Amino acid sequence: MSEHAYENNEQPTPPLLEHDCSEWKTSSQHMEDLYFSGARLWQKDDLIDIEQQLSQFRTIEKFTIWCVDGSVIYIKNPMCGVQRPIWFPTVKFQEYWRLVKATPDGPPETYRCSYLVDWENRSARDSRGLIENTAVSLLDRYQLWDRSKTCKSFESLINKVLYGRKVSKIICFGLGDICLRTPEWWREQTGTNWQQIEADIMEGRIKQYLAVLAIFIGICSSTGDSVPILTQDPDYAEETKETLRELGFKVVGQFGAGGFAEVDDESIVFTAFAAAPVKQIIADIARPVVIIAVGEGKTFNAKDQPYGDPESPRTKQMWQDYESWDFPVDPSEAQSMGGMDKLKIYVRKTTNIIGSDVLLG
Repeated sequence: MSEHAYENNEQPTPPLLEHDCSEWKTSSQHMEDLYFSGARLWQKDDLIDIEQQLSQFRTIEKFTIWCVDGSVIYIKNPMCGVQRPIWFPTVKFQEYWRLVKATPDGPPETYRCSYLVDWENRSARDSRGLIENTAVSLLDRYQLWDRSKTCKSFESLINKVLYGRKVSKIICFGLGDICLRTPEWWREQTGTNWQQIEADIMEGRIKQYLAVLAIFIGICSSTGDSVPILTQDPDYAEETKETLRELGFKVVGQFGAGGFAEVDDESIVFTAFAAAPVKQIIADIARPVVIIAVGEGKTFNAKDQPYGDPESPRTKQMWQDYESWDFPVDPSEAQSMGGMDKLKIYVRKTTNIIGSDVLLG
């Protein structure tokens, strides 16, 4: 203590400790403030831009990422100039909970990004082989679906809720591949009955696509107009893309982002068990006529980690603009319907027709 401080009976000022004052804490609080001020985590222009950039991943040196707060980061492209890449990029979404709660696994510069670039090694995937006779299987399952009680109930409900509504397109997210075999490690873990379980999984996925076609047929029958059916899943094998095209689907967003930019207030969205935050992205960019999605409203799993498509404060606000029905799966057919009994059909209230430009106003 100095003589001056002692004489004036003053205590010296201790050094300011930055105990547990991490960049993550500062960033997560900033993101929370931005979110509740109305800032959107996703915008259509950004989704279109990153999709276009990834389509050039063999030739461009870096990817440009727009952060939620308006700043920009640049990510090096490790596959630039590679002739036969085994690594393929997809968009990795950092949804609301990843930005404000989850412990990040990237550098601080990425803490304020709602999307990043992820890489998948396709070497093992490309050697898995294909399920035989997928086209024949589709025909058989269409006939079974068309005769099912679930199909009749679903068609009746869809025709009811769409009466008098304008629909410009149907958009699917994450409905899954239907041609590629399951991985070897999965077969080993599943046991000797893996072929039947694999067939059940594929049957459930096919039923989802058939439900989408039922919506399409219903719209065409009632209005006389044909609407495009778009589908996005970055895990599609080339054979699945071709099969879906033959069924009338247009495959979009092969890197996982472009399809979201297609969503508008005249869309029908069908998503089941996607690994992307589909509902949160929709809540930022539009209010579709109908959203068919998992309906439990879950956010966190048993490990207190967000589910693949979790609810957020903004999705809960969005659901206030919708009425909901359970997907009408007949109990006697539930086992063959691929988990569609977990889906809900959300229909926008007629008093809540608003433009996407005022969603968060």
